[in-house]
Amino acid sequence: MALVYRRALLESKQAPAAAEGPTSPTMHRGLLFKSVAVTLGVVALFFTGAPIADDRGQHASHPTGPPYPASSAR
Repeated sequence: MALVYRRALLESKQAPAAAEGPTSPTMHRGLLFKSVAVTLGVVALFFTGAPIADDRGQHASHPTGPPYPASSAR
């Protein structure tokens, strides 16, 4: 990549720094809290052995039967 874009990379290194100082990143605290809560919940469920995803339709007891032929080994 450096060989192909050599000129652009050299120009970006020589460009003066922005006049503004470093800015702090913005974050959505509600979304951050929700994401952390869901992640911790899923990890806790995983370690307790609870199924993470719904697996309806994957069992022979399902009214339509398994989604693959009975002769194929899985």
